[in-house]
Amino acid sequence: MTHENGGFAVDGESPQPLRFEILGPLGAWRGATPLELGPVKRQAVLAALLLRQGAVVSHDRLLDAVWGTEPPAGGRKVLPTHINSLRRSLDPEGTQPSDSVIRSGKGWYRFVAEAVHLDTADLDERSKAALRTVRSGDPVAAEVQLSEALALFRGEPLANLPGPFAREERQRLAERRRTLRLERLRCLILLGRLARPSNTAASCPSPTFTTRR
Repeated sequence: MTHENGGFAVDGESPQPLRFEILGPLGAWRGATPLELGPVKRQAVLAALLLRQGAVVSHDRLLDAVWGTEPPAGGRKVLPTHINSLRRSLDPEGTQPSDSVIRSGKGWYRFVAEAVHLDTADLDERSKAALRTVRSGDPVAAEVQLSEALALFRGEPLANLPGPFAREERQRLAERRRTLRLERLRCLILLGRLARPSNTAASCPSPTFTTRR
């Protein structure tokens, strides 16, 4: 039995969710089963849809996101080919296009955001909690939470994926990683576990922790 949320159920069981990891090489699973995503251009198409958070993406905008100023040799026909292959990989067998996790219409595509779980959602949650703890003045707990958030990175985000969109996402996530690392460094310095480098002292303001009584 297929479901609109991109999962499937057998004999009344709950549908198995789709899960994606982008904080490293792009990966996808349905339940515990890894899914084949194909060549890097196809993965870049997937990423450019997946990370739009359910927004409609025009055919031309999707082409630009992956191929930039160098249009594909196959012209406009290349996108439907990649989309159909992705549907075969991501959807349960027998799913109709109207129920696919990748919806489409005349000149547009949309990834059903409600259908999936992203590791970036875990990063958002853990990062916000860690930074709240930093502001609360508890460097011990903050260092632990920041370490847990940083551990979600499995390498370079969207590693090896081509195109302007993947490049911009890599830069955005790399900057976020640097911010978390800096906050953790400050916690370690405050806790006396690390000497303060002279360049850090010159360029970075001290964290505003309060002493707990």
